[in-house]
Amino acid sequence: MPIEEFPIDQTGGTKVPHSITVGPNRWLWVTTDNNAIVQISRSDPTAQTVHTDLIPQYTAGIIKDPTDRKVVWFASPAGPQDYDPIYEFDVDRRKVINKHNLQDDARAQTISSVRFKTSEDPSSPVKDYILFAEPVHTNVGFVEVGQDGANYHTIPTGTDEFNTWLWSVAATVNDPDQPTKYTYWVTGQAHDTPYRKTNGLYWFTPADEGAQWRRIPLPSGGSGSQVPIHVISGIIQEGTAKNPYLWISARNPNQILRYDIRNRSWKTSSNINGEPRQLAFGPDGNIWVAGTDKIYCFEKDVSRPPLPTPALPSGSEAYGICIDENDQVIWYTNRKASKIGKYPIPSGSKSFFGKTQMLVQPVKSITPGSVAEVPFIAEFMAAASPTPGIPLTCRIASQEATFLDGRRECVIETDWTGQVAFPAVQAGKVEEDVVLKIGWGDNEPPTSVILNVRNEPEDDEA
Repeated sequence: MPIEEFPIDQTGGTKVPHSITVGPNRWLWVTTDNNAIVQISRSDPTAQTVHTDLIPQYTAGIIKDPTDRKVVWFASPAGPQDYDPIYEFDVDRRKVINKHNLQDDARAQTISSVRFKTSEDPSSPVKDYILFAEPVHTNVGFVEVGQDGANYHTIPTGTDEFNTWLWSVAATVNDPDQPTKYTYWVTGQAHDTPYRKTNGLYWFTPADEGAQWRRIPLPSGGSGSQVPIHVISGIIQEGTAKNPYLWISARNPNQILRYDIRNRSWKTSSNINGEPRQLAFGPDGNIWVAGTDKIYCFEKDVSRPPLPTPALPSGSEAYGICIDENDQVIWYTNRKASKIGKYPIPSGSKSFFGKTQMLVQPVKSITPGSVAEVPFIAEFMAAASPTPGIPLTCRIASQEATFLDGRRECVIETDWTGQVAFPAVQAGKVEEDVVLKIGWGDNEPPTSVILNVRNEPEDDEA
């Protein structure tokens, strides 16, 4: 399958795309510089619908709702004296349903999500947050899914060390025994207007006693000139341990960096020709990178040579990327040519695709009418490690049981640890054996468990 590109052409002129995601309605959603977000068919990318009502001029990072509500989230880097909200857009009603305002003249570009457990009990509910990094006021914060308003943590800018322009944010949970204690990881850049002088990786653990922001220099020979861009977090299985890591795209020189959080050490890729931008985990367990000349593919040990991938069409470059949940392709935005691209995952990678497996089933039996908050937890394993960002389809086969919103199917992406907590199941009024299935679209046989609905569940199953 060749690489294909499709112009974003609509009445009123060509739209300049920024970022892209597969929405909860299985359509592509693209942000632009043109007072519009664009809905595009995955099967026929020439079929496009532009939405402009209440959409600001600039829309940037975009992601699907992590709980699979019919919502996409996007950031708006606003102009001076305008609010810079984080938007919620309902894909069924095709309208903005909420704005979480930041400060005047804010400039949030990228957004990401993170999932936290509410306690160390695996059957306890989970919470999802939308994360943002805001550079003008040097704030990092979150919006809790389902709640109103943004919460901030401000980086003190009184010294050269913290005089930086924030760009991208990820988060990790520090300790399995303290699942709500998390750490922000943020890339910061030197910047011309307004002037900021320092490049670095910044981190902050809000729940720490005496918590304070800290900076980690990049591994660029001590010159401080290497510029970090995008950051993602994940796990590598090392023996019986699951250890946390960060992957960062950087320029000057153009490299992919890996930071070992436990050992506080770096690994770097060889220099690459194109400037790397957005990163994403693939279903093969590799790191896929949008670049100015091609889509790059690295193993998690980025010090190994990049895997062979074809160049983009002449004159093209990639800016934002997302992994398709059903088709074995990567979608990307080409700002230079005002197009989106469809990039097939090379056949050599397909033999290494991962698979979903059950991790734990904390709830095996419930009574009619009751709710199993987390009936079971699964993980997607690829390249011998759990893999984040993989959209897993969760299905219920039953007579009466459903998800809390009445559906029997939804798509939830694996969190930064490569796991998905199967959404809460509402039992019906009758006794039955409810089959819960989870898997990566139609690319693998689903993993299944039985949730028994019984008037008198056995004690050892409750």
